[in-house]
Amino acid sequence: MSVLKGNDLILFIDEGASKVVLAQATSCDIEINNEPTEITSKSSGSFKEYIDGTIE
Repeated sequence: MSVLKGNDLILFIDEGASKVVLAQATSCDIEINNEPTEITSKSSGSFKEYIDGTIE
């Protein structure tokens, strides 16, 4: 889990030569969770393997 705290957040999309602002904030907290997904295959034998899962 990552938590970012900061100031002056701007969310925009890039449309060629210009950028379009979608949202702006003067303070923010952003939390990112990435839970790995457990996978099993013949080649892993008895060992657990993980791949990147969903990001929330």
